[in-house]
Amino acid sequence: MLAVERWAEIRRLRFVDGLSQREIRRRTGAGRDTIRKALRSDDPPSYGPRLKRPSKLDPFRYEIEARLAEDPRDSAVRLREI
Repeated sequence: MLAVERWAEIRRLRFVDGLSQREIRRRTGAGRDTIRKALRSDDPPSYGPRLKRPSKLDPFRYEIEARLAEDPRDSAVRLREI
């Protein structure tokens, strides 16, 4: 993951200071592909919230809730057996 600050530093080293990609790598420790990606991109990286993954229990959620409503003392092992 490339932080905005690091992206800006890589671009400044290249376009303001005129350093080569090798020298940028030596100074920042970033990989060559990361540097190449930062130099090609005009916009800073943006990371947003990810979509929530569905649970493996989602298809059985209503049945589990109904059984727990009948007897809240049922254990997870017992619900799985049923």
